Amino acid sequence: MIRKFNRDYMKSQVLEGLSKLVGKPLTLNDVGMEATRLNYDELDLQLIPENIQKSLPLWVIVYDFSIDGFFAYAVVDDEQHQLFVIGVMQNGDLLCYL
Repeated sequence: MIRKFNRDYMKSQVLEGLSKLVGKPLTLNDVGMEATRLNYDELDLQLIPENIQKSLPLWVIVYDFSIDGFFAYAVVDDEQHQLFVIGVMQNGDLLCYL
């Protein structure tokens, strides 16, 4: 699941996943994108697969996207070389990984 980080790949995966959930094609302008630098201790590890948790560095960047009650997130290393996970939540519950 860990792969080389590619911003365009991440965006396309998130938009494709959210589009399926809301039932219409989406663009980045529809959902917006925000990035936050977090320390490992600040992460909600319940949203990251256990086998990936041990590979996370001390600092990560979490990209988030939201629309119509759905929230997608992508976790990458601080230097943006590795993509660890992309997940989708609704009402605080994890729906799936992309």
